[in-house]
Amino acid sequence: PDRKSSETKATDEDRKVICNGLVLHRRPVIPSDAIPRLPSTDVINNSDDVRPCCDAGSWDPSGIGRFLSFDPHVLTICEICGIDDDDDQVVICDRCSRGFHTYCLRPVMVNIPQSTWLCSACSGEARATFEEFKCSLALKESDNLKFLKLPIRSCAEFFDKHHEAVSLFAKPQSAIKQRAKSEKSNYRDLFKVQGINFVKKYLKNDWLLPTSSLTVEAYATTVSSIVSSMKYCGMEQYSTGLIYTDKVTEDMNDPSKEVEKIEPMSMRNLQILRAFRENMNAGVLPPIEIVHDENYGFSVKCLAAMDKHTLIGEYVGECVTMEASSRSSSDSLMVLLDTSDAATSLIIDPSRAGNYARFLSGVNNRSLLSKRKQNVRTRRFFM
Repeated sequence: PDRKSSETKATDEDRKVICNGLVLHRRPVIPSDAIPRLPSTDVINNSDDVRPCCDAGSWDPSGIGRFLSFDPHVLTICEICGIDDDDDQVVICDRCSRGFHTYCLRPVMVNIPQSTWLCSACSGEARATFEEFKCSLALKESDNLKFLKLPIRSCAEFFDKHHEAVSLFAKPQSAIKQRAKSEKSNYRDLFKVQGINFVKKYLKNDWLLPTSSLTVEAYATTVSSIVSSMKYCGMEQYSTGLIYTDKVTEDMNDPSKEVEKIEPMSMRNLQILRAFRENMNAGVLPPIEIVHDENYGFSVKCLAAMDKHTLIGEYVGECVTMEASSRSSSDSLMVLLDTSDAATSLIIDPSRAGNYARFLSGVNNRSLLSKRKQNVRTRRFFM
């Protein structure tokens, strides 16, 4: 008979459970099942009490380590919800061996970490609440605007530079049409007021440009909430475009390889999208506020009315393959290209770089009634 298989066939008489997950075997266990070292204790890991020629944590004069195996998943119950369920979605702290459901953690963990992971108690991180974090950043207005790469040093400066455009935002479409006539250009084209794009007349299938907040206070709220939410999630860079790398180049984003048909963007909406990007770079942010709930995470609150088909944001971030995305802990991955091959399918990962679009699962969806209505749509086009 196979010696290896006979050694691993354990019965109740061949093993003794010492404590949760720690088992003493009658016979030596195979290396893959053995624990890498004895569990950490003050006695074993005492640097002042290490025997000659022995490393701290490895002193085992009786050789018992060959007969021990350790499985942290055995009898592990989520420390947050207290339910022993969904073992494949339990992450174990590498120091205290306590378990947590990935969906019970805040923020939610998408994938089990590939490297060492410590719970909040073992990591020693006393994390501030989002409101505390937001209040601390609200005082750094100039730094917030610099993080968003906006060409202004204060929120009030935006209104000083674009006071005519802001006043036009508050007026009805008929007033915009009248202003368009004074520009003496094609009636249906875009026109600018103090560097801000406006559409002279919207057609049936046109996307709409968002209006900016109409007061300095509301504009400052938008800026502060966007920067705070991004940094609170660990994002390091604000971006208005997709970020490619040496491993994932722009050439790989080929719509002809897509499994499902992707509609081409109309030339007119392409012009409106370009105008939207220009407005964003000039500081025209949609009137929104990113809010946070400890139980439900981030959501978006609207600070002013938005008409149907209004552009809110462009989903951007680092482009990675679907194969590589399995190592990401982000809860906001977005499919960019599906080729049915994980090695060539592309994912947008906003973990480190991106913008507020990662939080746009819905707007004002903070009641049971509104959650039943889809008020934000994500569309993919090729240009």
